[in-house]
Amino acid sequence: MKKTATLLAALTAASIFPSASHAQTEELPLTDAPVTIEAPVTTEAPVSAPAPGDAAATAKATVEAYNAGVAALNKNNLVEAARQFGKATELTPSDAGAQMFLGYVRLRQENYPDALASLEAARKLENRLDAKLRPVLYNNLGIAYANSERTDDSLKAYQKALDLSGAEEYPDARFNLAFALLAQKKSKEALPHLLKLRDQRTTDKVFQSSIYDGLAEAYEAQEDWPQALGAYNKVIGFNPTDPTARFNFALALSKTGRLDDAITQAREVLKLRVNHGPSLLLLGDLYSRKKDWKSSKEVLTRYVKISPNEFSAWFSLAVANDYTASFPDALAAYAKAEDLAPTDPAVKNNIGRIYFKQGEKMPERYDLAVTKLREALELDGNFDDARVNLALVLAAQEKWTLANEQWSIYLRSINADLAKPSTPAAEKAALKARALSARGALAENYLKSGSYADAAKEYTAILKETPANLDAMSNLGLALYHTRDYNGATKNYREVIR
Repeated sequence: MKKTATLLAALTAASIFPSASHAQTEELPLTDAPVTIEAPVTTEAPVSAPAPGDAAATAKATVEAYNAGVAALNKNNLVEAARQFGKATELTPSDAGAQMFLGYVRLRQENYPDALASLEAARKLENRLDAKLRPVLYNNLGIAYANSERTDDSLKAYQKALDLSGAEEYPDARFNLAFALLAQKKSKEALPHLLKLRDQRTTDKVFQSSIYDGLAEAYEAQEDWPQALGAYNKVIGFNPTDPTARFNFALALSKTGRLDDAITQAREVLKLRVNHGPSLLLLGDLYSRKKDWKSSKEVLTRYVKISPNEFSAWFSLAVANDYTASFPDALAAYAKAEDLAPTDPAVKNNIGRIYFKQGEKMPERYDLAVTKLREALELDGNFDDARVNLALVLAAQEKWTLANEQWSIYLRSINADLAKPSTPAAEKAALKARALSARGALAENYLKSGSYADAAKEYTAILKETPANLDAMSNLGLALYHTRDYNGATKNYREVIR
């Protein structure tokens, strides 16, 4: 399950592993408190400051404030605990335990700047702490660093906590270190820690679920899909009614191309939560990849009702309507997508493409198509789809010069890519195929517009690349005929017949 970084704790427990958090905060055991008194602890009366220079009174007041803070923590009264521990540190700044407790309370309050200040003060005094508390200090210090965008310091602190724990395994620090490494995309470094954690607290389902979730993420990052899918499936075993766990499994299945299995899992999520947005969006994509446009439209229509400002959903819904020739619905969805992302050239290209299709029956739509396609190219001059579509629309309008200009630009772009030494061989083959197609369209435009010499030149170039291209051979004969090269035309027609 993907989780947000929150901090939850219960003082009565030795440590906690909340399902809503990857951050593990070690509880400060009261039996190891460095200062204790036999008098009853109270938080009702305010702590009075001793007279200046009265060391005994200062020590007594510090002890009273410290224990009042502990009592407040037992009642989960964080405000009073912070006040009392703060008082203790003001009276005796060198009290490492009070500084550590104050930092812990500030972490619980998500007051990270003050938590960091107190925990760093405790670190400077760590020699005064019991040895068992030092790993706890560094673990909580790591959390404070992590929430202060000091990621490297956070990793060092977690590692220090592990080192200090020695032979006594400290899973909280290892847990935090593992997920901090994952957050930094260091999956290979995180994996050994996660594997070690997997063998600990084996009866704690919440803990094990988090570990397997981390393992799934680490394996996925390394594209070890069998292990990743196994880990995601394990998380479902721990959380059979958790939609997020099942969604993550569905998403991983989709990435491996197991579309039907991914659809099954996403559908199971919707049984648990009928309007689970991520699953509806994923299903829309999965059905699109299977060319099941009707099902894609169904789930995406549901999704946009609950997330009306999601650009990708409106765009995908428009594409599904586009492929089923539901052009009015497609244009409406594209219009919504365009409102949400006015600088996205793909939207404008697809709108232009629909106008082009409609132009066969409504010629006035061609001008609208040209406008949209030019807008797409203004946003991205290298958007080949838009340039090809624009060339086709202009040809449909018999604006031959403008159409041929677009094909020429397109061909120059392809040739530039072919000339690059860094272009892979497979990509060069695809580029050559695109170049032949573009040259064929350009040659056809020349032929239709009466530019026969130019048409002959283009068809000759095509035949150099594909000598057995009968269409090019026949059209070259026609072009040569119109240039009165009757011998050349005859030769081509005979070759076609042969």
